[in-house]
Amino acid sequence: MHSGNICDKASFSFDITDKENVQFCAAGGSTILVTYTKDGSFYNAVSFDSGHKFTEPKRIMTMGGDLREMKVLAKGRQFVVATIECLSKKDIKRAVSGWIMPEEETFSFKQCTTYEYEKIVNISLGFRPYVSDKKETSEGKSEYEATEESVDYVFYKDGDFSIKIDVQGHGSPFEVAKATFAKSNTAARH
Repeated sequence: MHSGNICDKASFSFDITDKENVQFCAAGGSTILVTYTKDGSFYNAVSFDSGHKFTEPKRIMTMGGDLREMKVLAKGRQFVVATIECLSKKDIKRAVSGWIMPEEETFSFKQCTTYEYEKIVNISLGFRPYVSDKKETSEGKSEYEATEESVDYVFYKDGDFSIKIDVQGHGSPFEVAKATFAKSNTAARH
């Protein structure tokens, strides 16, 4: 694990020839998250050393319609990927929230609730304070403590020409951190 920061004018190699909608996101320190689409699915990979090597990509979700927009945001150990897809003349907002684990050089993620709208104008991503009425306990909790949850802000058109906002939080960072997925969820080398 590299313990520095990403340097100004740094460069790295990442083959994007067979990938679409590629987005890189600096997550802090020397961590870089890359998200892209390939063969009808969304993939993520993480570098912990300023892009010198990336984890094996993981398929985080399959496309449900025609992709209109994809946003990626990372902060510290947390990240969120949100999409707008068009399906049967409706706009579908989907998201994945995740947790970056530099000690194990991997990440975990969970798919969030899917929402349907007549017309989404755009989505914006952020973080807000996480407040829970449940007591979260685990021996390893200190590794996963976070005071914020990732959030989608969905700006959509209502029938009367007004723009409305839905704010959708992704819940406990602790639950995202301990999410596990079957080994068949890994992708081929990029």
